[in-house]
Amino acid sequence: MESEIQWIDQRTFDLGGVRFHLDLSRERPGSSDQLVLMKDRALVESYQKLLDSTRVKRVVEMGIWGGGSTVFFERLLKPEKLLAIDRAVDRVRILDQYIERLQLQSVVSCHYGLWQEQTTRLTNTIEAEFGSGGIDLIVDDASHLLDQTRASFNCLFPRLTPGGLYIVEDWGWAHWAGHYQEGQWAEREPLTSLIFQVVMVVASFRQIISSVRVEPGFVAIERGPAAINPNGFDVARFCRTSGKTFSWVRAAETTETDVQERI
Repeated sequence: MESEIQWIDQRTFDLGGVRFHLDLSRERPGSSDQLVLMKDRALVESYQKLLDSTRVKRVVEMGIWGGGSTVFFERLLKPEKLLAIDRAVDRVRILDQYIERLQLQSVVSCHYGLWQEQTTRLTNTIEAEFGSGGIDLIVDDASHLLDQTRASFNCLFPRLTPGGLYIVEDWGWAHWAGHYQEGQWAEREPLTSLIFQVVMVVASFRQIISSVRVEPGFVAIERGPAAINPNGFDVARFCRTSGKTFSWVRAAETTETDVQERI
């Protein structure tokens, strides 16, 4: 790792000459003096530990929001190239100012109005930015919805270099307490469905996915050494199930009191 994190307090740290403030509320846009990062300290430290001995040259990040995460990965990894995309059409002024101030125009490239499930546009953008070279790290912090996440995973995972990591943040939202257990979120299919398939591929075809590391804030999926044709890749096709079926058991009546009694 190129830079070390220096903690000021539980929600503030310095990294590579930039100060970051942790805030999950989406209420603070940040400033040129202090960038807002929508992560907690545990997640930041998990990234630091995961990437501590990793030499990452080419990075793709999906989900820019206020630009704090893009700067975080640039400062943490000092990559040769970092491509960041977001479905929002408006550019992030603070991020543009940061790129201009440090003259990182050849390193950090931001594409707006690009949805992660727009796989044709996504493929064209990747090829324009990276050419035939592979990608070392992909971070999906975009929609967190199953179909959209699956679409970009199937599109981009084959483009990782062997040993490269594909990270899916907030994979467990369907199992969080609060409003995720009711309303429109309760009706959505869990992102965990994709994660379970990925885990099964480790058992079925380790040359495709060699390992999966599960953290509370993200899942890190390591690409295996096999050559993978990116055209039409679908991770679900690499799950050997022997005809077995898998289903969800919905525990709608489970309460926080029940959980406390069980533990």
